[in-house]
Amino acid sequence: STQLQLSSFDSFELSYYPLDSQSGVCPREHMQKVLGFCEKYARSFHSQSGGILMSGKTGLGKTHLSLAIAQAVIDQGHTVVYATASELVRKLSDQFFGKDSDTEDILALLGEVDLLIFDDLGAEFESNFSVSAVYDLLNTRLAAGKPLIVSTNLSPAELQKRYGERIVSRLFSQLVPLNFVGQDVRSILSNQRLGKSLG
Repeated sequence: STQLQLSSFDSFELSYYPLDSQSGVCPREHMQKVLGFCEKYARSFHSQSGGILMSGKTGLGKTHLSLAIAQAVIDQGHTVVYATASELVRKLSDQFFGKDSDTEDILALLGEVDLLIFDDLGAEFESNFSVSAVYDLLNTRLAAGKPLIVSTNLSPAELQKRYGERIVSRLFSQLVPLNFVGQDVRSILSNQRLGKSLG
């Protein structure tokens, strides 16, 4: 269970995304489509819903929308596990190296849950163990065709370099890729707060 405050779609502020086009894409229009897709995914969620691959720079709302989907899916009576890649790798490593003997089999739990949200793929400490643990986890879930949401700040090339082509091509072919664009919303918010406190 996560201590994170679950987010809602209503609190997703499209006004933070600029209207001016960046390389032919208007961030606000694009993010409106992303938001709409996530709402629809959450509303019509079922065991064969497939999944979403959210990518883009940090601070663009990937975690917010993942948690909004989690909230909506939980409200419909489904089970959801939300964890960052770092947390999952740490738990798997504790279990694997016997530091945490009373943990139920995490891989089994992650295989059975209705929706697995795997946040911040690529932010975990890179080691042979973590790469193979992440690979096994994603592969098990994708092979079973169970709903999965993955978010990452890494580009497809960076993902491929770290995890290998096979798993990355599976991620892109089996999950709907949603690219997050715009300016770092967190830095906009902290600048606004700074402006208020300086004002």
